[in-house]
Amino acid sequence: MRLNAFQPDMIIGVGGGSVMDMAKLLCAFAGTTDMLADLKSVVETGYRQERRAPHLVLVPTTAGSGSEATHFAVVYAGGTKHSVASPSLRADFVVLDPNLAVSGSAYQKATSGIDAVCQAIESIWAVGSTADSRRVAVRALTMLIPAIPSSVAGNEQVADDVTEGSYLAGRAIDLSKPQGPMQCHMLSLSSTALATVTR
Repeated sequence: MRLNAFQPDMIIGVGGGSVMDMAKLLCAFAGTTDMLADLKSVVETGYRQERRAPHLVLVPTTAGSGSEATHFAVVYAGGTKHSVASPSLRADFVVLDPNLAVSGSAYQKATSGIDAVCQAIESIWAVGSTADSRRVAVRALTMLIPAIPSSVAGNEQVADDVTEGSYLAGRAIDLSKPQGPMQCHMLSLSSTALATVTR
């Protein structure tokens, strides 16, 4: 693996949720000889990669995935979608710059924003929710719900609220843990359907 030959001190993920998830996985599995085999083993056995060598910095360019705030990442193994959770997937540093997300299309802003709303709502009803996670989720919704329509319409003045609200939604779901693939899938479908209406 090229990563092992380079042996970086730091991995920086700049992009949307998929890019940040890949940065997390590369960081957590740096030094392994066969990342794909190790990931497959993690998915199948539930093993948690506890430590990593490189520092991890995440810089979201969309406001919605919340990946910069969570200790899990999505990975496909054999064509099946899985979630890998581990303390080693949590970033050392997160850079929130609202200017990075304002150039997205209206559709991108809508789908990303509603994704964040769905995560916040899910974290409130989650079995693993706590007073802390619910407080963070409510704060996220308070920022997101008024700001998303304005953001979709092109108002850059609300970019701070959308970016911070999305991060807080990620923090909330990180604290409460997702309920499972079915609920997450249904929420994702809902976000796509709702965003399509805004087109």
